[in-house]
Amino acid sequence: MDKKASILCVDDEPVNLIIMEELLRDNYALNTVKSGEGCLEQVGLQKPDLILLDVNMPKMDGLETCERLKSDTDTAEIPIIFVSALASHEELMAGYEAGGDDYITKPFSAEILQKKVQIVLSSQQQKRELEQISDSAVEALKDNLTTTEMLGMVVQFLHRCQRIDDVDELVNNVFDCLREFELESSLLIQAEPENRVWFSDGVDRPMESQILESLRSQDRVLSFGTRLAINSDQVTLLVRKLPSGAEEIEILRQQLVIMIEGLDTRLHAMQAERLFDSRREQLTRVL
Repeated sequence: MDKKASILCVDDEPVNLIIMEELLRDNYALNTVKSGEGCLEQVGLQKPDLILLDVNMPKMDGLETCERLKSDTDTAEIPIIFVSALASHEELMAGYEAGGDDYITKPFSAEILQKKVQIVLSSQQQKRELEQISDSAVEALKDNLTTTEMLGMVVQFLHRCQRIDDVDELVNNVFDCLREFELESSLLIQAEPENRVWFSDGVDRPMESQILESLRSQDRVLSFGTRLAINSDQVTLLVRKLPSGAEEIEILRQQLVIMIEGLDTRLHAMQAERLFDSRREQLTRVL
């Protein structure tokens, strides 16, 4: 019989803990605590597979609790889902900056809670498997790229874009180029009926998807912490961790803006080509 994944539920309101226990106890091994301090103490005794963490708690709130866990190498990899009555852009950004993996808004349904828990746990397992592969196989491009090399890679990226007429292939082209820069990222492309999101390592990150959606209404280029977001008409790119040098960051930012504008231009061209083909087909049928 498979061992149940363990979840630590943290909330200062007993009724919320009761609700989470009722909804999750059949499928998971649960522990509950009522404070951020209690969370840190419990994690020190037994590391859970996932933490459901209330944001608004007295003394040590959820954000500070998360930051402390993420700053400790022994607990940094434990996934955290924030639970809060508030979910504005500012709250989402604060949770993302603190290191959260997802965000659930109170009151929540059983379906939403169970689905988000399942997604984060499966993503964490996938992340572990990918890290094992990376640790043994990826040990290249450690030297800083020169500006000329960066520009050459961007030019090649733009040339490849012109030969691609499939959205998924375009996204892979973006990620291939960013790997040359040693950058991990996620990408949103505006689409109907809903926007599409991709992750460079293939690991689904629900909270990052929400952040990408909220970034659509922000500035064209936005830096926050070690992250960088770039918006164009149809695209939002989020780079998770920038290099440390200020000069290198500025050069990189310029190249990434060119890339995303080039991607956006190709997407518009593909839409125009599809529209032209559709109208030509309609005209052919009429004639």
